Amino acid sequence: MIELSESLFQILLLIAYLAIALISVVIATYAIAVSYLGRETSRAIWRMKKRRQELREKIKKLGEKAEIEEVKQEIKRYEKEESELKSRLFFLSRNGAVLFPCFCYFMGLIIVAYDIYRDPGEMLIFNVQSDLSQFLAWCAVILIVFGIFYFVRTLGAIESAALRIPLPKLEVSYISKLPREKYHSKEHKEIEIAISNNGEVPAENVQVFVFFPPEFTVGGGMPHYQVVKQGPTSSHPDYNAVVYTVEFLHIDVTLKLKPIRLDMPEKTGSYTIPVAIYERKIGVFGDQLALEIVS
Repeated sequence: MIELSESLFQILLLIAYLAIALISVVIATYAIAVSYLGRETSRAIWRMKKRRQELREKIKKLGEKAEIEEVKQEIKRYEKEESELKSRLFFLSRNGAVLFPCFCYFMGLIIVAYDIYRDPGEMLIFNVQSDLSQFLAWCAVILIVFGIFYFVRTLGAIESAALRIPLPKLEVSYISKLPREKYHSKEHKEIEIAISNNGEVPAENVQVFVFFPPEFTVGGGMPHYQVVKQGPTSSHPDYNAVVYTVEFLHIDVTLKLKPIRLDMPEKTGSYTIPVAIYERKIGVFGDQLALEIVS
């Protein structure tokens, strides 16, 4: 065995012990990761198929009105989501959770053992024993750091899988599937709104609040919906809230709500229509539509 300084020898031993400890931890962690792999794989396949269908429908619906930049942004969002799903599955699999990090740890361990027990008379890279020993020690450290990176990403994937409780995902749009519609000034019209559940479980006890600015005149719609004037202390003072109640909405279902009778305002321009949705499992969250009034 070659002569090593006491400090370098202790560092090499520490690296070796760390590599051995990490190998045992990685194997134990894989037992947890693999328990989520099946559920996450089926969920990811379902989600990617659904997103492809949504993307095709949205681009088809936009048709000639689609702007190139808008289509690019939609495709970019899809590719980002697909990449994140594939990354999560990789770090839960045997390659990402075990083989890659263990390969790094084993290689680091082999380099440390070689550095300690190598033949002093062999051809040296730097022709100086201490320089080569330090270089090999750094190589082992870098490999172990790479292994720790894979291990941390696996822990993140496990945490994400454990925290991802299946929930409904509710979205409101016009019946055209677009978030914006155009009408003429002072036009009397019935607008149609739809609510979709794009989540992973059915939605229950849903209430949809569609807030129209005071410039709009909202006709009564009992028993299909209620019209509630908002007070000065509400989030939208003086707005008229159209309230729908939906007892149950299954996944991948779009429900067309009863038309809302509206008298459009005289003033032209773009009006934001806030939407609040309540669901039993997810509570309240906000969305919005828009109405453009032209002359």
